[in-house]
Amino acid sequence: MSRAELTQRDQDFTVPSIEQLRTGNRSTEVSAGGHGHMPVTVATMSTSATEFPVTVRVFSQRLICSPRGARWARVLTRDHLRDWEVPHDPAERAEQVVAELASNAVRHARVPGRGFKLRLKLDRVAGVMRVEVTDARGERLPAVPHQDMDGESGRGLLLVVALADRWGWEPYAPSGKTVWAEIDLQTLPTRA
Repeated sequence: MSRAELTQRDQDFTVPSIEQLRTGNRSTEVSAGGHGHMPVTVATMSTSATEFPVTVRVFSQRLICSPRGARWARVLTRDHLRDWEVPHDPAERAEQVVAELASNAVRHARVPGRGFKLRLKLDRVAGVMRVEVTDARGERLPAVPHQDMDGESGRGLLLVVALADRWGWEPYAPSGKTVWAEIDLQTLPTRA
């Protein structure tokens, strides 16, 4: 078969959409083109069977190491947490933490030609939202500042400490680091 015939055959072949696969039909006929090819039957599972809820969701995106990249990190976080139906308070806290960590990556860990990575992980079973920002400067470790609170900058990690239930950092090979923060989806009532 010539290259042109292969290309035409590939263009004629249609794959069922996700919606077609979710219709509940036991099978879906898929056209394989009009060049003497037979239709293909794709077996699908019935949706009437018990479906298990999604308990873990993960999103990861590389972003440019600039103020625009930091803004996009916050917007992507807000949009994904809204789509994942995370409750308002933990979502708002996670969005602010991402804004601070992304801003720190841009301000303190910029390497020409290298970006930073945003990763969000929602674990509904554990009841935890984890946010991670990975940058290329492993030698510049995060530290909570002990400076005058009247300064114009330097309070980003103080906000992370205040908003997150847990936070820390870990090395990222070959020379970077990942700063992470975890936010509990439900806060336990405190005893009086």
